[in-house]
Amino acid sequence: KAGEITVRLIQNYGGNHVIGRFRLSSISGAQRPVPNQVHKLKPDQIDELEKHYFAQINPTTAALAKELAEAKKRNRVDARVIQQRSTNLRPTYIFHRGDFLQPQKDLGAVQSNPPALAHRFEIKNANRLDLAKWIVAEENPLTARVVSNVIWAHLFGEGLVPTPDDFGTRAPSPGHRRLLDWLANEFIRLGWSRKQLIKTIVMSRSYRQSSGHRPELTYLDSYNYLLHRQNRPRVEAEIVRDLHLSVSGLLSKKIGGESVFPPISADVAAISFASSFKWKTSSGDERYRRGMYTFFKRTAPDPNLITFDCPDSNLTATSRSSSNTPLMALATLQNEVFHEAAQTFTKNLLENPALQTDLQRLTQGFRACLARFPEEAELVTLTGLLKDNREYYQDDKESALKLAPSKYPDPVEAAAWVATIRIITNLDEFIVRN
Repeated sequence: KAGEITVRLIQNYGGNHVIGRFRLSSISGAQRPVPNQVHKLKPDQIDELEKHYFAQINPTTAALAKELAEAKKRNRVDARVIQQRSTNLRPTYIFHRGDFLQPQKDLGAVQSNPPALAHRFEIKNANRLDLAKWIVAEENPLTARVVSNVIWAHLFGEGLVPTPDDFGTRAPSPGHRRLLDWLANEFIRLGWSRKQLIKTIVMSRSYRQSSGHRPELTYLDSYNYLLHRQNRPRVEAEIVRDLHLSVSGLLSKKIGGESVFPPISADVAAISFASSFKWKTSSGDERYRRGMYTFFKRTAPDPNLITFDCPDSNLTATSRSSSNTPLMALATLQNEVFHEAAQTFTKNLLENPALQTDLQRLTQGFRACLARFPEEAELVTLTGLLKDNREYYQDDKESALKLAPSKYPDPVEAAAWVATIRIITNLDEFIVRN
């Protein structure tokens, strides 16, 4: 029978979470029954029919499927396989100081299976595949021990063997030999998964300890050999900039691609590159890519990276040195990259409708930077600093215009907050793990 249908839609999620366009569909007459042969289809048969429909029948997807098939044919590379290897393998010599033009033939060719290892490994063909299998063989624990030690050093600040590039007779013995052996065996058992090994370590009690100083253990374990507390390593040079971009919301999440050119001082670029190379600062999203994508000029690297102990790109580095100098604090205070991040962070705090008071904004900014709530004394200090900054920039509005975000309606207020936020991001706790 003909009649009316009333539809009532209630949305209680505010103005930002509602349905923009609502549509109802209806049919007239009885719904036709589904044929029995369709009812009897199994799930895998339905999947095959759907693939056939979209690949062969549907005009839009069928055209795309055809283009994809043609593209795969164009990009296919035929791999050539050597059916018969030569039995006359070329001899391999030790090179003088690594120079391939100076083979030391007087020492004789290097044996494919050294006598010291002959009783432990069975080598059949002495080819690259055998070498790869030997490197990861269970009878050869060295690879797993070295990788486990590097991961441990990254998480604890120092490896179980303090020389990650030397596991030979000149290297000091590991302070926890059984622990290193267990980590190596666990690494192999987990299928050589670095992620799984990292998860195992970070969920341990040793890793989750506080970094706080314990006076009662100062004389018993002054160098923390027994891991009675967590160490306080600083983040790598590339991550210092990433932290500032991340807390401000500027950090790009794009993965892969070409190197980028973040802002650096024009004077540094002019002196370093002269007329042979031009440092063209990236724009748009590329400007805020992670530090690992920064273009590295060997003759003149990014000053920010050098300041925070980034190693020379010409050499392989198994570990990084860590220094602590006043220049680091000056770099984060005066550099354009960190200043821009502080401006954006300030703008986000001031324009957040959920933050109405100075106390709320200071607490939110503190938590975002240091991952903890501020103590009462810290809030008092920051509140006083914010008040002093407001008074200062009220008297010096020209400086406020330079410090505040561009075209901000209240530059004095914004400048006061930028100066305060930069104090928080310049704390040691911001770039050092506690």
